[in-house]
Amino acid sequence: MKNKMLIPLPVLQLMLLPILALPFVGKAQDAPSHGASHHGVMVTRQVKLFGDLENQLIAATNAKDTEAMGQLLADNYVLRIGANPGDPTNRAEAMQQAMSGAAVPSRVEQLAVLDEERLAVVSFVWNLDLPANDPRAGKIFVVDTWKEVGGKWKIVARYASVVGGVNALVPGYMPHAIAPNKKI
Repeated sequence: MKNKMLIPLPVLQLMLLPILALPFVGKAQDAPSHGASHHGVMVTRQVKLFGDLENQLIAATNAKDTEAMGQLLADNYVLRIGANPGDPTNRAEAMQQAMSGAAVPSRVEQLAVLDEERLAVVSFVWNLDLPANDPRAGKIFVVDTWKEVGGKWKIVARYASVVGGVNALVPGYMPHAIAPNKKI
């Protein structure tokens, strides 16, 4: 009988690893920016769906399309920012503010979705390509609460906070005068 060379299992696994990994090489760069990650994680249906919806809202805002924007915002929509959470901006104010500004190229990154049937919590980093002298924030962490209403998804609440700088403005936020010692 001929001598057979036996390869220990851990060594065999290490030898096969590069071959098994070949189908996954380059997958991260093929994924859309709203669902891609630097780890090459596959995009889920929810990430694709809500990434597309977030991009539709950005496109509607940039196109000054109040009808399209209104279809994505619930009637009771509210925007709260981390720097002043006790001063919410309602739907009409947010739409007015968004329609008054110039179109801004931007991208949604690091999007994650917590899906609970008719309610989804979507978080992402919103990167805006702004000129150096623009007072608005260039990078914003956003948490949107989406609710299924009549078979369509609408944002009921947006929570946004500047990533990095503390004095930059969040797009769509409209400051209000409130008493400094107001108890809520």
